[in-house]
Amino acid sequence: MAALAIPSGPVFGSGFTFPTKRELAKLIAQAQAPVFAKVTPTLLVLLTLHVKLLRYVQELSHRISETLARSSLVRTSSSSTCSSSSPLSIKSCDSDDDERKVKRARLARQSNEFMTAWFLAHKSNPYPTAKERAEIAALTHLSDTQVKNWFANMRKRHWKPPQPDKKPRCFIDVMLRRDPTHEG
Repeated sequence: MAALAIPSGPVFGSGFTFPTKRELAKLIAQAQAPVFAKVTPTLLVLLTLHVKLLRYVQELSHRISETLARSSLVRTSSSSTCSSSSPLSIKSCDSDDDERKVKRARLARQSNEFMTAWFLAHKSNPYPTAKERAEIAALTHLSDTQVKNWFANMRKRHWKPPQPDKKPRCFIDVMLRRDPTHEG
């Protein structure tokens, strides 16, 4: 019964091995020998469950050690190729698989509305100065780069020279084509 002993050492130690089915059958046969006490069906069930539990624990510990090895490998490779702001955050590089990239959240509705209002109010020259950009960034809780990119995208998508023969694609295009000097 020594093979069924509880494993010792870090993650079962180096010398521990689980009994095979053949070894288990041999142990049961030895237990049924007249030298030893009788093995009851309940004891057989308990022995079988104990062996299954030990095998499950061994498999689980193997999986855990593989996962830890992989995660330490990922940390060392990502820290050598990527810069991260804190040791606790794991950021993926551009070269990593797309599976690990997290989809970015959209801007808050209030931020979008505020910048759209500013854009429409300054539609003749929708280029905020550095000071205006800093004010917009502070009011919308965005970075200066985000504000700069938002205005660049808005100009690319919606700020085009008015062409009277073309129909507007959306409401913002209608607002941009409207001339405030001709409104009554």
